[in-house]
Amino acid sequence: MIDAAGEVAAIAALPQSPSTPNWLNDYLRGAGMEMYTETLSASFVGMTFPEAANLLYTKLELLLMALEVQDTGQHRLWINPGSEFPVHSRLTASALRKGFRQMITKAISPAGNGKIVSAHNEHYHVLSTIPTHTISSNSGNDILTHETLLSNGDDSSTNKVYDSTGMFHWCYSQRIEECILDRHQKSLVLHNHVVVCLFADKGSPLIGLRNFVMPLRASNFHYHELKRIVIVGDVEYIRREWKTLYNMPKLSILHGSPLSRSDLRAANINTCDMCVIISARIPNPNEDPTLADKEAILASLNVKAMHFDDQPSHSINSSFTMSAHNSYNLRQTVITDGTQVPMITEL
Repeated sequence: MIDAAGEVAAIAALPQSPSTPNWLNDYLRGAGMEMYTETLSASFVGMTFPEAANLLYTKLELLLMALEVQDTGQHRLWINPGSEFPVHSRLTASALRKGFRQMITKAISPAGNGKIVSAHNEHYHVLSTIPTHTISSNSGNDILTHETLLSNGDDSSTNKVYDSTGMFHWCYSQRIEECILDRHQKSLVLHNHVVVCLFADKGSPLIGLRNFVMPLRASNFHYHELKRIVIVGDVEYIRREWKTLYNMPKLSILHGSPLSRSDLRAANINTCDMCVIISARIPNPNEDPTLADKEAILASLNVKAMHFDDQPSHSINSSFTMSAHNSYNLRQTVITDGTQVPMITEL
């Protein structure tokens, strides 16, 4: 049973890193907390508040803080009510959790019908239908536990490594050869990623790719929310920038040309969350200045002119097993035309 004192103890019991100062652990734990309001499902009707709070915390590590009720046309918020307060239908719950979106659950969703849903960008996306035997019925509560969907996922607690400032995710130094993608294995990991089309050669000036990557590795993202960045370009140029990038996690390189459709397909551009086109080349002084951005423009038009199979690739299925923490964010519509690929072009 969780009471006011138990709530404090529960928060304090969340995992901490012994290698960082206490103040930094406290800051990171607090910054990672998220408050959610959601309608409780019919499974909770008849329970007392402590019973519902205990069930949500033990099953989902979700800390129930308050219930919102409508009384004589007015909405009132009951913070940590006692056992005399029964849960009835259509109550709105306020809950606190660290990284709540990785807990994909039916318990606090009114959708029902054995579907897993996740709140993302203020819309509910049905991810998959689950067999009825995976739902606990012994206690009369339609609770889908965390482990049902994420049993093969990464343990995010082992991935919480930050730089000395605590502001960015960090990893041990990687050799550039370890990050170059094997074309025969690319489809196992590339989904909901960021594709960077980089125009550069061995002699191009450095543009500071670190400044592009760092905001995408900010510590206010949970590790499983970090999107893999795939750089399509000349590996010899990237090698010159590598000393500023090798401590950035989830970074991959595909040696090729952004103008090559086969290279773009190898990067699974049709399943990316964003395509960014950047040029590091020095404009030719003998050319018309209006042609300075021709490569970036041609690359944009090239992507928009591409067509893709209307069947999802097997990378979607693989991403459930290899990166289950990102499974709530799988795109529901299959991109068949290059005009549907989200794109940013630097001009």
